[in-house]
Amino acid sequence: GTDPAAWAISVAGHYVFTMNLATKTYTLVPFTGAADVYYPTVGIIGSSTAGGWDNSTALTNINFDKHLWYTTATVTNGEIKFRANNAWTINWGALTPISGKAELGSSSNIPIEAGKYKMWFNSLDGRYIFIKE
Repeated sequence: GTDPAAWAISVAGHYVFTMNLATKTYTLVPFTGAADVYYPTVGIIGSSTAGGWDNSTALTNINFDKHLWYTTATVTNGEIKFRANNAWTINWGALTPISGKAELGSSSNIPIEAGKYKMWFNSLDGRYIFIKE
């Protein structure tokens, strides 16, 4: 068919895959961001979560990638952040609702409207997306 050929990865590591549907092109370049750190736990916390600003709601790690986390959560109007290891020493924040890139150590909180969401978070590059059910 018209599928592109497989590409070879010559150096082990993380890569950024970007696809442009309008031009039907893609790029694959080495990831040059944050260090490859694994966190035993990652969760959401904030005024809109069940635990408020005191207790994280755990995310589940995806088995095939130690940096991808997800959950389905019901939240109220308010704000959330991501944090690792149930402590404030490692946390990510942003100002963009629905999707964006949270910054490690940011004092910003992610605004969110009440509802039930499927949530995904990448602890390597800070990208997140919330899909309302």
